Amino acid sequence: MIIPGQITDFDPETGTLTIKATCTDAWDVARKEYSQVSIELSDGRTISGEQRRKAFALEADIGRWAGYITAEDRAELHDVLKSLYCDATHAAPFSLADCTVTTAREYISFLIRFALRNDIPCLDSLLNRTDDTDAYLYACMWYRKCAICGQPADIHHVDRVGMGRNRDEISHVGMEAMALCRLHHETAHGMGQPRFNEFYHVYGIKIDKILARHLGLGKEK
Repeated sequence: MIIPGQITDFDPETGTLTIKATCTDAWDVARKEYSQVSIELSDGRTISGEQRRKAFALEADIGRWAGYITAEDRAELHDVLKSLYCDATHAAPFSLADCTVTTAREYISFLIRFALRNDIPCLDSLLNRTDDTDAYLYACMWYRKCAICGQPADIHHVDRVGMGRNRDEISHVGMEAMALCRLHHETAHGMGQPRFNEFYHVYGIKIDKILARHLGLGKEK
């Protein structure tokens, strides 16, 4: 059950939201004794044409990889991928015709992670396909795929570890890094990081504890 509501107050010190919502089936709510809710924040904007094109392009890439060729196949895959997204994120069913900007962005990121995880060849760089660069750069590090070309990658530290420091003995949490293949790693060193970032429209993402543990980077704090 999804109930629309409005935020009526917000306490920035505690991060508490006060939400007013009207339920047309209050009897069912009382009968089932609901106590937990999930809140999807929306600014009222609906999916943009660019987001829709990115999502369909990613679905087409996945379809070619999976052997979904005909129009019927593609329609089936579209439903399957949306269902996988809803199952993974506990999101409500949605349509790319009129979903929110946020849902579209998260669905695109989901498709990109799917492509990275399964080594799916795409007709365009996923850097061009993403609608959330932060999420894309993080996913590239998680799956060790080059953020520029998608090839297998190493973790390139934007924050230099420093001479004489053992990478295995220090914590990498909080350091900025990105996933780059050997070619683009060398390109970054040759161009210099600021120019490289500007040229490719990328930047370092801070390594958190989960990412450091997953990648086996150094010791935990």
